[in-house]
Order: sequence, then structure tokens, then C-alpha cells
Amino acid sequence: MSKAISVSEFAKQVRDGKPAPVYLALGNEPLLFDEVAGFTLELVDETTRDFNFDSYSGDELAVDTIASSVNELPMMAERRVILVKRAESLTPKIQNFLTDYVKNPSEDSVLVMLMEGDIKAKWKQTLVKQVTTIRCETPQRGELLRWILDRANSLSLTIADEALSLMTESREVRLIDLAGELEKASLLLGEGGTLSLDVLQTIWGMEPEVNIWTFFDRVVSGRMPDVWREFKYLETEFEKDSRQAGFILSQVGRRFRLVAKEREYDMRRVSPGSRSWSGKTETTWRMMSRQVKSMPLDAAQRGIDSLRQLDRERKTTSKKAGRMFERFMVEHSQRCEKASR
Repeated sequence: MSKAISVSEFAKQVRDGKPAPVYLALGNEPLLFDEVAGFTLELVDETTRDFNFDSYSGDELAVDTIASSVNELPMMAERRVILVKRAESLTPKIQNFLTDYVKNPSEDSVLVMLMEGDIKAKWKQTLVKQVTTIRCETPQRGELLRWILDRANSLSLTIADEALSLMTESREVRLIDLAGELEKASLLLGEGGTLSLDVLQTIWGMEPEVNIWTFFDRVVSGRMPDVWREFKYLETEFEKDSRQAGFILSQVGRRFRLVAKEREYDMRRVSPGSRSWSGKTETTWRMMSRQVKSMPLDAAQRGIDSLRQLDRERKTTSKKAGRMFERFMVEHSQRCEKASR
């Protein structure tokens, strides 16, 4: 019989080591889908993850692949874990396979599917009746207000009443956007800061065409031309407000420092469980792209040095910050390209 749970309840099942054999995350909230994906990864010990964790996109998955994956025995672990994103895009063959599979799922596997959109299709309704569903809808009204206040508190932020009112007023809103706004506010204001209406409007002024967190990763990994296209949207931010330039540079630098820290741990052969992370830093590292995480120590250190020089120039000369950042991106991209040869 089906059961609907929250993301926090799913997290508890993961940490208690008592997962259901099949989960279906349903809703419209990207941030909650990201959290489900992160908790799913925790079901597998990092030391055996390469052997016992598979991640697929529903629009690229073949029926033979998923059938083999869910039925394969785990290697040196209690279970195998399979994550399927964009499950709403699965082919009819896979839909038929899954509606049969969930009736008698493997005891050695945990299958987690992330599905956006409605569940009107018959195969979706069949799954919902058979598996544990995870609610991933954007909260409304009072629940949304509590979520914002809890998130702000975790970032040591206070929100002025007029700013809180604007964030919760009747408009299309997503938690992933609100989380980004609060994160930017905490970095701009520092610990114990107050998010006023003026600060909130400044943050919202950053171009919506750009996913700012993806942009940071692309800069650090030297991925062009995506960086150029997105930078053109953000270029004015460097010139109109020094806080925005400082925010962008600090976030790029933070990623370089995290990579350097990880590479130094690798060199000292510190086990993953013994590495020192704050909760916020661990979340940032987990969400960073594979290209950034695999960066060599030398490239990360040179990136840090280049950013420090850029920031000194920005603060002590009349040169435009945007032009200096362009120069940094070109030089860093060339270093990354040379290192990959």
C-alpha cells in the first residue's frame, strides 16, 4: 500500500538505514528534488559508491539498462541504489517494466525516481499506489513563511517585515530561488545581518537569465563559451554595485579554496569521514560540478592567487571590474585547457 512522506521523513529513513525499496518523488520544486537526490546518495557508503550507485536521466534511459541496474547484486555493501531523474520522460517500455517491477522489487536495491508534472497517466497512478511517494511541492502560505524564516535563521539572518512580505506575496515562487536569494543576502550582509527591503531588491536585480550557482562552477572549471554568454548578462552587476562584484568574486574564490582543501586532504590520505566540513560548506561541495571537484591542486591554487590579484586591482585602481574579470576568465580557461592536454 502506498505511503506519502515529506523530504525530511525520507532523510530520516535514510539515516536510520531503513529505506523503502522504491520511492517516487513528486512535485514541482527543484530544491526539494535536489535534496532528495542528495539524501539518496547517502544511502551508499562513499568507499563503494562507484560500484553500487547508478544515476540516470529518464529521457536517456533504456529499458535493458534499468532492468539490469535494479536487479544487479550489491558489491561489498548492503544495497545498490538507483536514482532516476526526469522520470516523467521514461519510455513506454520502461513504464511497463516499472509497473511490473514495483509489485515485487528487489530486496537488494533502492530505486528513487524524481518526477515533475501531473500524475494523470495510468502508469504513474499505478506507481503511486504501489510505492512510497515523497512530497516535493512548493509550500504555500504559512508553511512557506515558516520555511523562509527557518532558512534565514540557519544563515544567521534576520528578515525585516517589509522584505518578508515581498518574498511571500502572491507570485510564482520556488524554494530554489528563495534559497539563492537568502544565500546571497547572507554573503553580502555577513553573520547577524538584517535583510531589508533595499537589500532584497538589490539581490533580485541580478539577471534571472543566469543560474548564478551554475555560473560560478562554470567559471572555476573554465567552461567556455557558456561562461561568456552568461557573463554578458551579469557584466553590469560589476559596475553598478561593488557589493555584487565582491559577492561574485568571493563565491568563485570559495570554490577554488574548497578544491584546494580537498586535494590537500587527498595528499595526506585523510579518509572521507575524517575530513572537516561545516554543514554549509559540505552542501556547497556536494552540489559543485564534477569538473570542479576533479580540478588539480595547482590549478586551484593559481586560481586563488589570480582572484586575489584581481580583487586588489578592483579596490585600488580605476579599472572596470568587469574587464578585469574577463581577463581572469580567459587566463584561467587557458590554464585549464593546457592542464587537460
